[in-house]
Amino acid sequence: MSVAYQLTTEANEVVIRMPRKIVDEEFLGRLLAYLEVETIRRQSHLTTVEAVGLIRDIKQSAWEEVRHLFEA
Repeated sequence: MSVAYQLTTEANEVVIRMPRKIVDEEFLGRLLAYLEVETIRRQSHLTTVEAVGLIRDIKQSAWEEVRHLFEA
């Protein structure tokens, strides 16, 4: 069985490598948004409940920005 990802560190960076075929743009966007919110939460001592609320707010704001593209 092959590994789905490879994790390495280089200087001050963490590098995650995944086969392109297992990562679509929607998944990658959600993953990066989660990582960003988790980083902010850890730095600000935000609770999980507060982080989930922040994620909902971000998603709603993003939807409002693109809603016109999907409405007839």
